[in-house]
Amino acid sequence: MPSARSREPAAHAAARPDGARSADRASSPGSTVVRFGYHLPVTIRTATGADAPALADLARQTFFDTFAADNNPDDMALYLQQAFGVEQQSREIADPSITTLVVDADGALIAYAQIKNDHVPDGVSDPAALELSRLYVRHGWHGRGVAQHLMARVFDESRRRGANTLWLGVWEDR
Repeated sequence: MPSARSREPAAHAAARPDGARSADRASSPGSTVVRFGYHLPVTIRTATGADAPALADLARQTFFDTFAADNNPDDMALYLQQAFGVEQQSREIADPSITTLVVDADGALIAYAQIKNDHVPDGVSDPAALELSRLYVRHGWHGRGVAQHLMARVFDESRRRGANTLWLGVWEDR
C-alpha cells in the first residue's frame, strides 16, 4: 500500500443488517443468485483459482478508482503490481485463512470481498474475530444493491466459519 496509509480496525459488526436478504434468491452449494428487479441476475460465490486473472483486474481497477487521487502515481503503480497481480490473487484464493467472495454478472466479476483470520488487532476483544479486509464494487454497479447483498454473504460466511465478531480493516491517512 502507498506509504501514507496504515491498517486500523474501524468497526465491529455482529449481525447482518435488517432487510439484507429481501431480494429474490436461489441458492446452490457455495453460491447465491440475487435478482435486482430489471437487472440481470448476479451470482455471489466463493472464488476459485480460475478467477485469479479476472479478480486481479477487478481488484486493481477498483482500488485505483478508490485511492489514486490521494496517492503518488509511482507509489500507486508499484502497489497495484504487488498487491493485485494474478499470482498474488491465486495465493490469496488458495490460502485457507482467507475467503474471497466474488459477484459474477453474466461471466464478468463486478465486486468482491475478502475475509480473513490472520490476526486480531488491539481493540478487538474476540480472539476468534475475522477481518473484512476488502469489499469493492465496480463503479458502474454502485447504487444497485450489490454491496448490501455481498455484505450479507460476508456475514453468512463469517458465521459459517464460527466467528461472532467481524472487524473492518481500513486504510487511513496518517
